[in-house]
Amino acid sequence: MRFFTTIFILVTFVCTVAHSRSQPTALITPKSALVDKALKLQLDRDPTWLRLGHYHKRHTIWGGVYWQSDEVDSDFFVAPAGRENPKAELIATLRGFFNPQKRHLSHSRPAETVKCEFPARYFFLMSRLGERPHESDFSECADYVLFRDRVRARSVTVVFSSYYMGNPESVFGHTLMRLNQADPSPEHSELLDYGVNYAAQTTTANPFLYAWDGLFGGFRGEFASMHYYFKVREYNDFDSRDLWEYDLNLTPAEVAQIVRHVWELGFASFRYFYLTSNCSYQLLTALEAAAPRLQLTSQLPFWVIPADTIRAVYNTPGLVTKVRFRPSLLRQYQWRSALLNTNERSQLRRLTTEIRKHERHLARLQKYLPSVKDPNVMDAALDYIDARFGKKLFHKDATVSDLKQEFLVARSQLAIAQPLPKIPEANSAPHLGHGTFRWSIGRGASTLPSTHDGYTNLSVRFALHSEVDPTIGYPPRSDVEFMHIIGNIYDAQPHASASPRQNPDPEIEEVRLIEVQNLTPYNTDFPHWSWKFRVGGEQTHDTELCVRCFSGVTESAAGLTWVPDSISGLTVFVMFDGQLNVGEFLGGSASAQVGPLMGIRQEWSPRFVTEFEGLRFVELHSEDKILGSRFKFDTEYSPHHNFGLYVSGLWIDSPTAGGQAIEAGLRLFR
Repeated sequence: MRFFTTIFILVTFVCTVAHSRSQPTALITPKSALVDKALKLQLDRDPTWLRLGHYHKRHTIWGGVYWQSDEVDSDFFVAPAGRENPKAELIATLRGFFNPQKRHLSHSRPAETVKCEFPARYFFLMSRLGERPHESDFSECADYVLFRDRVRARSVTVVFSSYYMGNPESVFGHTLMRLNQADPSPEHSELLDYGVNYAAQTTTANPFLYAWDGLFGGFRGEFASMHYYFKVREYNDFDSRDLWEYDLNLTPAEVAQIVRHVWELGFASFRYFYLTSNCSYQLLTALEAAAPRLQLTSQLPFWVIPADTIRAVYNTPGLVTKVRFRPSLLRQYQWRSALLNTNERSQLRRLTTEIRKHERHLARLQKYLPSVKDPNVMDAALDYIDARFGKKLFHKDATVSDLKQEFLVARSQLAIAQPLPKIPEANSAPHLGHGTFRWSIGRGASTLPSTHDGYTNLSVRFALHSEVDPTIGYPPRSDVEFMHIIGNIYDAQPHASASPRQNPDPEIEEVRLIEVQNLTPYNTDFPHWSWKFRVGGEQTHDTELCVRCFSGVTESAAGLTWVPDSISGLTVFVMFDGQLNVGEFLGGSASAQVGPLMGIRQEWSPRFVTEFEGLRFVELHSEDKILGSRFKFDTEYSPHHNFGLYVSGLWIDSPTAGGQAIEAGLRLFR
C-alpha cells in the first residue's frame, strides 16, 4: 500500500511540475512558432510584405543598398526601426497580433491593437503561414468593422479627373480610386460609393512657397476616404472637369484586401512630391500592395504624371473591363444649349444675361420666369445655374438656393421635354493620348547673329503637352511643358558674318523649366481670361544689352481668345505680353520687353496642328525705347499618336539684331 501511495505522489508531482512549466510556453509558442516560420520562409523579403510597408531599395553614395519605406509617420510601424528594417517590422507585427494591448497613436484616431490597425498585413501573413484568416477575426475591432461594413466594396474603379488650369496642383490632372458598393438594388447610386483620395496637406497660400514645398517634399500627403459624391461635386461641378472612370477586373479577395489596406493607409502619411510621389503614384502602390500580381509602377517613368498612370492601368492586359465618361456640368450645359433652335437660343441668351446682370440681386429674376414657356430653355437655364453657382449651391447659399427653387417651380409647370441625348464623349480620354515624355531631332538653318548657317537641333521634354502636339487625350488649346531643354549643334562652316569654328560645341538654346498656356475661349456665359506663363533660360537675340547671351527669363501674358463658329478648328488670341531677361552676361542688367501679342492656331485634325504667333515689343530699359518684332510658327503632323513630323521657324526684326531660322525634324513621345 505504501508503494502505491509513493507512486501516486510521484506521478502527481511530475504532472504538477509539467503543467506549471507548460503555462508560459502555451502563451508564447503560437507567436514564436509563427515568427520562426515567417523568418524561415523569408517573408520579410516577400514582395507583398514590402509593398504593404511601401518599402523601396535605396542606394548610398558609396554603392550600398538598404530598404526604406516611403511612409514617414511612426504610427505606420510597430517596430521602432520599422521604417528601415522590414525584418524587424515583420517580427514586431506578428508578435503584436497576439498582444491585446492597444497602441497609443499620434493621430486623432483612438488607440488600436496591432491586428485592428493592420488588417491587410494580418490577412497576408496569416495566409502565408497557413492559419486561414477570416473577417470574424476582427470582431473586437469596432472602428475597422464599421468602416468595412460601410464601404461594402464589390469592385474598384480608378477615376481620372481631367486637367484643370485653375489650380497649379491639378495642371497635370488628378487620379483617385472608387470602392463600388455591393448593392444590387436599382435605387443605388454610384455617388454613394466611397472615393479614396491622396492629396497634399498644403500649409501655405504663397505661390513661391507652394511651388518649392510641392517640388521638394515640403508637404505631407495623406489618404482620405469619403462619399464619391463629394469628389464629383468638387471636380465635375465646381471645376468643370470631365471624369473618366476605369473599372478594374479584380478578384473578390483582392477587392477585400484593398479595403483593408485603405484602412491601414488612414494611419499613414508620406512626403508629397509634385512630380514623383504624388496622387497617381501612391494610388498605384496601394493597388499593387493589395493585388500583388499587378506590376504598375514599373511601367512609369521617373516623372509621374497622372495620364501615365492611367496608361499603365489601361495597358495591363485584362485589368480594365470598362471605360466610362462622366461629363462636367459645364459640358452638359454646352451640349444642351447646342441642341436648341435659333429662337430657343435667343431666349436662353436673354435669360442668362439677366442672371449675370442681377448676380448680386438674384431675387429680381423672379419677374422674368413667367415669360419662359419653353421647357428646353428652362432645362438649359437650370444647367447654367448649376454650372455657374455650383459652389454656392453646395454650401447652401440662401439666395442662390431660393433662385434655383423658383426655377424648379416654374419648370414643373411646363411640359415634359424630350430626354437629353447622350452627351458625346470628349476626345480627351487620357489612355488615348501621346506619351508625356518627348524628344526630338531636326535640321535647321539660321541667319540670326553669331550663329551658323546649318545646325542640328536636339531637344528633350519631360512633360507634358505643347500647343501643336496631337490633341487626342489632352485639353484643347492648352500648353503645359515642364523641363523642356533645347540645344543646337552648329556646323563648322559659318556664314559670312560669323567667325569659323573648326570644332563647334553644342549650345543650349533654351530651357523651359515650366511653360503653361491656357487659351480658353471667351464667352459671355462663362467669361475667362486667356493667359501664358514661362520661366526658364534662353539665348537672347533681340536685346540691346547683349546679342547671343544666355540669360534667365520670365514671361507672362494675359488676354482673350475667340473660336469662330464659321471656321472649324480656328482659334484666335490676343494678349499683352511682358518678358524679363536677367543674367550676368547682360552686364548685370535686366532687359524688359513689353507689347501686344497675337496668335492664330488652326487644328486641321487632332493630329495636324499649326500655330502662328507675333509680338510687337518695346525695350523699356532703352533710352530710345527700341521697337522690335518677333514672329514664330510651329506645325506638327503626327501619323501616329507617339510620332510626329514638325516644321518651325523664327523671324526677328530689331535695330539691334535681325534674322531668320527654320528647322524641320522628328518628334517621338513615350
